[in-house]
Amino acid sequence: MTLILGTAHHDLTHAGSTLRVEAEWDYGPLQTSDLIVRGVVAGVSDREVSSSDFWMEAPGSGPAKEVAFVTLRVDEVLRGPAISGDFTFMVYRDPSETRVVYNVGSEMLACLYWHDRLNTYYQMHYYSRYARSGQGWRSGPTPSGDRTFADGDVRNIVEETAIQTVASNAELVVEGVIESMSTERVYGPDSTSADLVTLTLQVDDVKKGSVAENPLPIIILTRGIYWPEWRREVPRSYSVGQRWLCFLRKNELGWYPYAGSNGLFRIEGAKLIYADRVEYWKAERMSRVQW
Repeated sequence: MTLILGTAHHDLTHAGSTLRVEAEWDYGPLQTSDLIVRGVVAGVSDREVSSSDFWMEAPGSGPAKEVAFVTLRVDEVLRGPAISGDFTFMVYRDPSETRVVYNVGSEMLACLYWHDRLNTYYQMHYYSRYARSGQGWRSGPTPSGDRTFADGDVRNIVEETAIQTVASNAELVVEGVIESMSTERVYGPDSTSADLVTLTLQVDDVKKGSVAENPLPIIILTRGIYWPEWRREVPRSYSVGQRWLCFLRKNELGWYPYAGSNGLFRIEGAKLIYADRVEYWKAERMSRVQW
C-alpha cells in the first residue's frame, strides 16, 4: 500500500492504515481533554451566550444562543489543575437535553476543554462524559453506541498520558524552535485523506536520545479521516519561530509525536502550553521527570 504526498510516494506497508477504531471514539476524550473531573451533579442552569462566541468566530456578532451550564461537586481531578468544591462548566447542548443526561445526584466523569472566548471549560460531545455504571463507567452515545468500561481501564488510559509515562516511552525528547513548516494532502486506503504537516525544528536542547540531523524534521497528521496507527490527536496550529518541547518516536516515515498533544508543549517564557490551549498544570514537575 502506498501513501501519496503530493508528487512523492511513501511505502506504508508496515505503518498500518485504518480508520479510527470504535474504542478510540470512546477513549479519545480521556486522552486529549484539558481537564477530567469526577463528581456528583449538583445542578443544571440555563444561560445565553452569543452564537459567534459559542463557535469562537467574530466576538459578539451573532444572535443569543441558549446553552446549559452543569455544576459538579468535584470529588477527584484525574487530569488538569487542582479543583475542589462546586465546579461549573458549559455543555454544547440546550438545557432540556442536558438535564436528561446530567441528572442531579448522579456520578459523572466529565472530559472538558478550555474555551478562550467564554473563559470557561466546556464539553463539546456527549461522548466526552462517562456515567457511573456499577463498578465501571458508561460512555455514550458515541458513534459506536453506549459502551461500559471498568474503572481501572479508564484510569489506565489517563495514566498512559501522564508526563512521566510519556517521557519514559519516548525515544527522543528535544526542545527547539520551528525553523520552517509545510503542509501536504496525504491519501490512505479507500481515498481517505488527511493533512500532513512537516515541521523542521532547530534543536538546541536534547533531553533524551540523540539527534543525527539538525534541524530535525517532525511529521504530524492533522485534519482529515486518514488514520494510520501512529496518528494521534495533536494541536493544529504551528508557526515559524515558536519554541516547542517534543516527545518523539520514529517510524519508517520519520520522527513523530507518538503521544499526540500529550507530548507536544509550546513554550512561552517559563510556561508550557498544553494542547496549544492552556498552561500545563504540572509544569513545575517537569524538572523531576526522568528523561
